[in-house]
Amino acid sequence: MLPAFVALLLPQQPAVPPAPRESITVALAPVTGNRCGLSLNASGPEVPLQRSADGLTGSFVLGPPDAPRIAVRLRQGGNNDEFLVDRNRDGVFGDDEAMLVVPQERNGMRCTGFTTVLTIPVPAGGGRPAAERPYWLYCTFVEDPNAPAARPVLCVHRRGWQEGTCRLPGVSVTVHVVVTEMSVDGMFDQRDYWSLCTFAETAPLVPMERHAWFGGKAYRPVSIDPHGRSITFEQIDPGLTEAEQRAGKDLRAADREAARGRPLAFGRDLDAALAAARRRGLRVLVYVQTAWCEPCREMEQLVFTADDVVSAADNVIAVRVDGERPGGPLPQDAARVYPLLLLLDGDGNELGRAVGYQGVAAVAQFLQR
Repeated sequence: MLPAFVALLLPQQPAVPPAPRESITVALAPVTGNRCGLSLNASGPEVPLQRSADGLTGSFVLGPPDAPRIAVRLRQGGNNDEFLVDRNRDGVFGDDEAMLVVPQERNGMRCTGFTTVLTIPVPAGGGRPAAERPYWLYCTFVEDPNAPAARPVLCVHRRGWQEGTCRLPGVSVTVHVVVTEMSVDGMFDQRDYWSLCTFAETAPLVPMERHAWFGGKAYRPVSIDPHGRSITFEQIDPGLTEAEQRAGKDLRAADREAARGRPLAFGRDLDAALAAARRRGLRVLVYVQTAWCEPCREMEQLVFTADDVVSAADNVIAVRVDGERPGGPLPQDAARVYPLLLLLDGDGNELGRAVGYQGVAAVAQFLQR
């Protein structure tokens, strides 16, 4: 691995600094309860249950991939159902992990549900000690007496979110930053939702890959800690007003109308690209994306096929990087917001970076730095 490759791991001062955007980092903490106007309780996976002599058993993942699965068991009775949840993940159901629930009949269905608090391990890193964070869940089990052969499943719903406060430039009130999961896996990334609001005046939750509005200004996430401990965002100019966005103005109209021919060619080997850039006196464009990133797909269709971008990249070697590839160039203790563009010299020094969807004109200008 080339030493210059380490330059990708930490933010650096660009050799030719563009006009910087001021980023805002907000500490987040888990919260539960009710917040008027925001749908903060996300529906999670259906956990398949297996019938056995001990009842209905199953398990699900919550937290880091290497964390033990959480086992559940349902024992049905006459007046009460017993739910057991292996909260400490030790593979044994303790007496304090059992709950008795009275089943209800709704529309001919037999329904039971319970609320519980689990914990998610948070590994040490970034100067923080190892810890655990609480995670509120509401689980439901519905059985149709007329379909005894139906596969039994337990539905898992999150009953909490991450929240912090900040003061935005030019804003006199305290702003609440809300991040809520949509995948209910105990981890945070671009697939989850966020909002800026006061709660006296709520704002809609939007995907992390999109900007949120507050006070007529647009803000876009730059990064989100995978354990939900902090979020970093910055003010941007999305090219339209909040009113225009609400009216349905097409943000990508200019990009859709751009002249296009052959697409920009991307390599896959960053080490080889840096070596070639040093040898030929060129620069390297690193395009960091993921398989699930919707703005990445839009840039690939609308931006990297545009003639203006391809022409601006004449003296650039372009490389595509998977942001979730093990051992890739991104730090493992922070989930980035994609797409991410990095412009490097042949020694791996960072000349510029851009986060999130960038249009044809923006990318052409970015490549001229």
